[in-house]
This record gives sequence, structure tokens and C-alpha cells, in this order.
Amino acid sequence: MTESAIPHWIGHFFPPRDSHLIQSLSEPESVELLQSFVGVPEIDYREVRLLETIGSRHPQLVIDFFGDRLRRERRAGERFDAVPFHPFDLADVLSPHADQLLPAMRVWYEEQPEYHEYRGGRLFKHAFPELTDALAGKLTEIAREGDEADFKFLLRTLAPYEGAEQIYPVLMEVIDRVEPGDRMLTKVSNVLGETGVVSGEFGFVEVHARRKELIERYRDDPRPRVQAYARARARELAQHMAWEQRRAARDVAQRRRDWNEE
Repeated sequence: MTESAIPHWIGHFFPPRDSHLIQSLSEPESVELLQSFVGVPEIDYREVRLLETIGSRHPQLVIDFFGDRLRRERRAGERFDAVPFHPFDLADVLSPHADQLLPAMRVWYEEQPEYHEYRGGRLFKHAFPELTDALAGKLTEIAREGDEADFKFLLRTLAPYEGAEQIYPVLMEVIDRVEPGDRMLTKVSNVLGETGVVSGEFGFVEVHARRKELIERYRDDPRPRVQAYARARARELAQHMAWEQRRAARDVAQRRRDWNEE
């Protein structure tokens, strides 16, 4: 299949979880197996189950597998999704191996930073849907000791979390490292402002209210730069809430007039 460039064979092969057949493969044999379907256009639950079994013995091979796919995506002339949109069981495959995944992700970021949040960042979110204290500590250490390149890497990596509460401690460390007025602060606000699907006429009002509540926890932070940012961000969110409240109320009133509703 490798020689014939037919990676789709994997769609007809569905071994049971913890397959003895797959577990018995040596490392070179596992490499050969992974290379036989690394070019498949899309990864689904079948491939992820296979990766989970291989990763139980050779986790670095699975990480390298996604690195190969990311490089292929840049060369692909047709649709090719290096990282699946749905997480499947990738957390089971990758979450025990943060110390190996993070350095690989930094390499992928350096190779193509523009789309990192949709590729390496998405894979990171699949691997760690919730940031553990230990993992957040690793990211905070990067922010504490890093430079501007490290900050940009962190921001693009955490963008897929859509402003979740768990990324705030890491990003506050970034804020503490940059000068007031630095453009990096705008990038931090953009990451904290990422949203997923919002429903209801007043959905954005509720989103802004929740984020105002989160950032106000840092209004009295002992770090002066964090405190100043938190207060400015809270004012900004209050303005967004007021604007969205007026817009939503106006839209609701207009709809009622259009449909002759009481």
C-alpha cells in the first residue's frame, strides 16, 4: 500500500482497542505501518484507535506522525486535514506525553506560524481539553522565561480554547512580561475574546458578562501590569456589553414589529 500510494486502505482495517497484533509490532514495524497511511486525507476514529494502540508503546512515533501530516498539508494540492476537527480519543493518545508534544509543537510552529492555532494548536486542544495544573505550570514557565517569540507561540497555541477560564493564568504571565501599550496586549485580548458558537439574541451579552467576571478577578493583582490590564479590559468589556444589549434589544423590537407581535 505504501509503494502504491494507497493510504485509504486504513479505512477497511479496524482492529480492536489494544490489539495484540498492533502491540506486537516492533518500533521499525510501527513506523512502516504509520507511513502506509500518513497520507490519508482525513483522520477519523479508526485511525485514532490505531494511533492509541501504537502510542501506548511508541508515543513519539504518533507525535512524529502528526508532524509528517502537517508538512504534507502545506504541500497538498487538494483537501487534506492534517489534524481532525473532532477530538475523538486523541486525549487518551497524547495527554500522557506533554513533555514530548510541546517541543514538537514548537518546531511545527516555527515551520509555519500563520496557521498554528488551526493545526498544532487544535491538536494541543484535542490532547488537553482541560489544562491540568501541571501543564499550565509548564506553559506559565515558558511565559515567565521566554521572549516575544515564545509569547506568540503561547497565544496561537491557546487560541483554540476560546477564552476559557483555564488559560487566564498563563496569559496574565505574558501580560506581566510586556510593556504597557505593547501590541502584544492586543493579541492577548484577541485570544481571550475568541468565542465558539453563541446562541440567543443576548448571547454575546452573556459572553461578555462572563469574561468581565473572569478578568475582574485580577483587578487587585499584586503585579502592576496585570492589574492595569485587568481594569482596562473590564471597562472595555462593559462597553461591549452595553453595545450588544442595545443592538439585541433593537433587533428583537424590529422583529416584533415585522411580525406584528405584541
